Amino acid sequence: MAILNLTNEAVKKLRPAEIRKEYRDQKLKGLLLRVHPSGKKTYMLNYARGKYITLGDAGILKVAGARERALEELGKIAAGRGLQEARNRERGGSFAEFFRKHYNAYIMENQRGAKQALVRYRHLCAQLGTVPLSDFSPLKIEQFRSQRKKEGVKNSTINRDVSAIQAMLQYAVRLGFLAEHPFKGKVKKFRETRNIPCQLTPGEKSRLREALEDRDDEAREKRKNLNLWRRERNLEPLPEIGLFSDYLTPLVLTAMLTGLRRGELFNLTWRDIDLRGKTLRVEVNDTIPGKARTLPLNLECRETLFEWKQLTEYSKSADYVFSNHRGERLKNIYPAFKNLLKAAEINNFRFQDLRHNYASMLVKEGIQLYTVKELLGLSDLEMVQRYGHLAPDNLDDAARALDNIRSREADQARREQFERRWYKPDQGV
Repeated sequence: MAILNLTNEAVKKLRPAEIRKEYRDQKLKGLLLRVHPSGKKTYMLNYARGKYITLGDAGILKVAGARERALEELGKIAAGRGLQEARNRERGGSFAEFFRKHYNAYIMENQRGAKQALVRYRHLCAQLGTVPLSDFSPLKIEQFRSQRKKEGVKNSTINRDVSAIQAMLQYAVRLGFLAEHPFKGKVKKFRETRNIPCQLTPGEKSRLREALEDRDDEAREKRKNLNLWRRERNLEPLPEIGLFSDYLTPLVLTAMLTGLRRGELFNLTWRDIDLRGKTLRVEVNDTIPGKARTLPLNLECRETLFEWKQLTEYSKSADYVFSNHRGERLKNIYPAFKNLLKAAEINNFRFQDLRHNYASMLVKEGIQLYTVKELLGLSDLEMVQRYGHLAPDNLDDAARALDNIRSREADQARREQFERRWYKPDQGV
């Protein structure tokens, strides 16, 4: 589309073509002249993308009159938009009202980890609930951050809070309650201290495994004594407890040996595990079926899952690998894991740190950071860079390789024994 300084003389000289042509006015934005193949010339006002108003025939209306009408229409449109925006702001209400009426349901339907997000928004509503949506500004956010800082809140937590506020206001823009985002791109994040991920020492690993074994032994002993008591009273004994008393031991060992996230472990079904193929399949995104990553399973993890499957032999392929006593998806293992750490005398450690421990072990063994990223299911290398300081020096590679040869030979013998025992030609696992 050509840009032209519209004058009465210039409009008169324009000639029609085989197709319709448009000439935008150089002086007034939105004003244009259409020249039709028939020779008819019309002034138009383009006030929004794809939206036009006819101002008049150029054979009757002069350029000055067209500009005057265009300004008049733009004034009406601006006034109407201002009124509509005011109505939208009024309908949006306060931060807490908008969250309750609109954003709460949106999160529940569209956001992964919705329950954790709702906890954060409830805290934000307690602090900013009475603030109208239209009152949010860079200054308001700076005041909020300063107050949180005085309260001793960590920079990372404040950044997550601001991101949550920004996301909700962006949704308000999408729904038309705000004309534009009030502070997006205008507030910088606080610098965050990058914590070194928690790792288990060799002693802690040993104590954790012993605590798991002791827990299962104790459950077996209790069941044995209970059945003895029942037999003395001519009651039917309960089934004996196998290698694992419940889901906790195989869950913790699988977490240590695969680095899966807690939610990924909870979502695992038996169809995701291929013991013969030595792989485990993890859905990358629950909302995009068929998109997944595949992890290799080492011998100990396969043994653990095989033994656990024998104890749940009636499970179907669609059943959860780790479930509660009713076969339902796990939701909270905090009490059981907390008691386990207490028994193992391990402090300042979380379940998700098993994932960090897995990554640390890989990096120490010289696995490339890109490979670690793929195994952990991370979108970029930034997060895995935290483990870079653990990578061995090249000078240590030779000695470390010699140490690993003996371990691999022992593992190979163990692997062959496992496969001879469980993998039979006429049946799959």
